Amino acid sequence: MIRSDRRAPDELRPVSIEPGFLKYAEGSALISLGNTRVLCAASVEDRVPVWMKGRGLGWVTAEYAMLPRATQERTQRESSKGRLGGRTHEIQRIIGRALRAVTDTAKLGERTVWLDCDVIQADGGTRTAAVTGAYVALELALRTRFDPAARARWPLQAMVAATSVGIVGGRPLLDLAYDEDSAALVDMNVFMTDAGRFVELQGTAEAAPFDRHELDALLALAEGGIRRLLRCSARRWPLRPLMPADPALRDLVARVAAFHITDAAMKRAQHAIETALEKGGVDAGAQQAYHNAVRRYFEGFDREARAHLRDVDRRLEHSNQVVFNLTAERGVAVKRIEATQSVLSALAGAEASTP
Repeated sequence: MIRSDRRAPDELRPVSIEPGFLKYAEGSALISLGNTRVLCAASVEDRVPVWMKGRGLGWVTAEYAMLPRATQERTQRESSKGRLGGRTHEIQRIIGRALRAVTDTAKLGERTVWLDCDVIQADGGTRTAAVTGAYVALELALRTRFDPAARARWPLQAMVAATSVGIVGGRPLLDLAYDEDSAALVDMNVFMTDAGRFVELQGTAEAAPFDRHELDALLALAEGGIRRLLRCSARRWPLRPLMPADPALRDLVARVAAFHITDAAMKRAQHAIETALEKGGVDAGAQQAYHNAVRRYFEGFDREARAHLRDVDRRLEHSNQVVFNLTAERGVAVKRIEATQSVLSALAGAEASTP
């Protein structure tokens, strides 16, 4: 059997992972596998769901969506339907489980990491691509709050990636494109860590059942593909080398330090960047996260200051009107006194001239 894209049975589609794809997210990555493209973003919140409060543990969860024209024909947005479909619920849970499996939630502390995975273009393997890309986004996000060199406090315990395998035309194949997946007699999604431990296996026989020998062949094929994905992640996504801080960054840090900051998140970001500068270098991901934190805090501060100024101007305008009115009233009172005094003076003159 010749594959439609001429790949070998054990060959992945062309892989590309672009880290830091989004400007504002703490961590992000655009992953491309052939014609499948998934944009993954990680956001860190300093709180946990109500049911987890007080336990000292963090939470990692995911949302998954597909753009209407990610597919050959437009699909209706699930938000316009008013509910999520069963497939979307299933994939969201898979992504969350896979990433929680490699995260020490005790070291994460009472924080929530949201993983948003949006399929830009779909040609098979969107859930496995989402997990692989979400891991990159998660690690980049955690680097804004933790130092990976401090292993005792680093929350990630392993790397994780995923791929699909299947039996098509009687042959085991790796990384199924849509045309292969739709024709597969057996298809399987495999989620595995860099230590070779499986997080999840999803295998289905579409026609005749498959035996243990075929299962082992599929798992071996998947393991080889996942190890190549993990190497690709490590190669394409710089685990962001330290770089000397430029004068503009140092100037920014000094200006921020001059403020009395009460916001806890901004204080943590300031402390982290000052510590990095003291060590002589700044992680690019940490620098971007600092820029984001400064922007969020000071844009909010600016809005508050402008609102205060408008309120002061309003009160001052009112005060000016009051002063104007009082000045006018004072003028009237002075004129009345002057007129009264003239009458009283005339009265005094008239009384003095009376015999």
